[in-house]
Amino acid sequence: IAKYYLCIALGRVEPPKGRIECFLRKDEKSNTVRVYHRPVPDGCSAITLYQTLQTRGELSLLEVELLTGRTHQIRLHMASIGHPLFGDPLYGVRDGGTRAALHAWKLHFLQPMTGEPIDLENIRTHMFD
Repeated sequence: IAKYYLCIALGRVEPPKGRIECFLRKDEKSNTVRVYHRPVPDGCSAITLYQTLQTRGELSLLEVELLTGRTHQIRLHMASIGHPLFGDPLYGVRDGGTRAALHAWKLHFLQPMTGEPIDLENIRTHMFD
């Protein structure tokens, strides 16, 4: 299953298209996840592809594809490259937001019986207006 998201990140993301690969480890005591750039005990590999769709001022609209699906993966990966998600109270700038600007918008998979490709989309048309 291919999973695609739309998100709004702070700043002008450079390069505008890329791959973020690191290791994530959850701290059960604080209920947070940390990013590591080398293997760590209990760490899980995490891979995210991103592409900038549009930039306005100091905000960038991105399409993100998850190659792995880890807890808070998109939020952590974007923050780790210096572009936290707008409104993210946990891994971003404390701007008074209560929810990260993140929207699951497309799934792609093969129908198990026929092998036919299936695309499901849920476009939020006002995300960057």
